[in-house]
Amino acid sequence: MLDTWPPDRRHPHDQNTDKAGKSLSAAQAVTDRVAIDAPRGEITDAVMTRDGDRNPCLFPRPPGAISMTGTATFGELSGDYTLDTARTRIGFVARHTIGPRVRGRFAEFEGRGHWDGDDLSKSHVQLTIQAASIQTRNSQRDTMLRGKFLNLDDHPTITFTSTGARQVDESTFALTGTLTIRGVTKPVTVAFERIGVEHDERGVLRVHFQGGTTINRADWGVNWNAATGASISKKVALEFEVAAVRNAPARP
Repeated sequence: MLDTWPPDRRHPHDQNTDKAGKSLSAAQAVTDRVAIDAPRGEITDAVMTRDGDRNPCLFPRPPGAISMTGTATFGELSGDYTLDTARTRIGFVARHTIGPRVRGRFAEFEGRGHWDGDDLSKSHVQLTIQAASIQTRNSQRDTMLRGKFLNLDDHPTITFTSTGARQVDESTFALTGTLTIRGVTKPVTVAFERIGVEHDERGVLRVHFQGGTTINRADWGVNWNAATGASISKKVALEFEVAAVRNAPARP
């Protein structure tokens, strides 16, 4: 059954590693950053691995962006936001139990939210992903994922709706919400860190985040049969490179 899940062609820059050279997903790196609580001001340039080493950040600070640390507070960024889909990546990493990792992404999605930097409990986010847009650079695998794993005909979208937010430090926060896949809704928590903020040539404010979490796909019934259940790891790392544009205030 392994030949129905062809391995991908991995890019070296898509990985973080620990001391022994073992790869860490972006979700592991960012989640560990929240758990370890590294010194403030350093996480804009590096991430903390499980062994305590710092590696170059998987998602470099975008060109033109400035560090959030010391330049803007959560409160100063309050407002309504729309996801900048051209500058946002929603990806995932899965692997064979005895083979290499498979990396993929979703190409079509939309999102919006409200950020209340003075009271994060009042913040909220809504994300909708078109399941048909899944891409792993292998057409045979993509067709199987859409039909057998995601049951696209009955469940064309994947959604996330936030239910709470918690500040970890001056540049890191945890977003809790419900993730719906194949009609199954389960709670998840995603760790995010701010990596930059910029004003473009039109004066539009754009904020950049990176984050991730790891889920058990079996909790959402994302599987085909017993063979794929055994040969493909149930753990899937979700990775987010997010750019959000603050909406202009409504005119009176």
